Amino acid sequence: MIRIEGNHIWRGTDKIGWVEGNHLYNEEGDRVGYWSGDALYDIHGNRLLHIHNNRVIDRGGKEAHLDDVIETIPSASMSEIARVAIKTFFGG
Repeated sequence: MIRIEGNHIWRGTDKIGWVEGNHLYNEEGDRVGYWSGDALYDIHGNRLLHIHNNRVIDRGGKEAHLDDVIETIPSASMSEIARVAIKTFFGG
């Protein structure tokens, strides 16, 4: 299970990454992606997915209910798109 403490992302006792502004970094310090508005991008600027009407829609058109995607990423202080980004890049 993933947990968020401040801007740090943990899986069990292992720090697996962190959030800095609207960017995600892995434990090695490499930027893995970012979000802008309700869209998530990889490090090359390719849009991976977006949120629309409580649905997460990937670039292929596959949809999932937003609550199902973010339920395993508990954090009252983070936006929905930030939680979707963490789920996308780090799993749940």
